[in-house]
This record gives sequence, structure tokens and C-alpha cells, in this order.
Amino acid sequence: MFACPECEGVTFVRRTKTNEYKIVRRRICKECGYRFTTCETECQDASTTRNKHEDTRE
Repeated sequence: MFACPECEGVTFVRRTKTNEYKIVRRRICKECGYRFTTCETECQDASTTRNKHEDTRE
């Protein structure tokens, strides 16, 4: 997986619908503050990659 310099990997535990705990590795873009499952070079431009982002607000 390619990691652009503006993103850093984050590991967190997520609970599935069946109440199982799953360790998920994600990347958070420092520029726009969004999370991705796959980090790509164009992630620095949030306007063009909005569909690849997951909102971090919960």
C-alpha cells in the first residue's frame, strides 16, 4: 500500500454487527482530516477525492 507523506497510519479496533472486535488499519490525511482505507497520492486534494473519504465525525 502506498502512503503519501501527508498521511499517517492509524490502527483502531472496530466492532462489527455480530459484536466481534476487528482490528482495522486506516490512514488519516493530515491535510483534510479524513480517513481512508486506501491512501492514494491525490488524497491531499480533498475536493477531488471526497468519494474516497470517510467522514471522521461520529
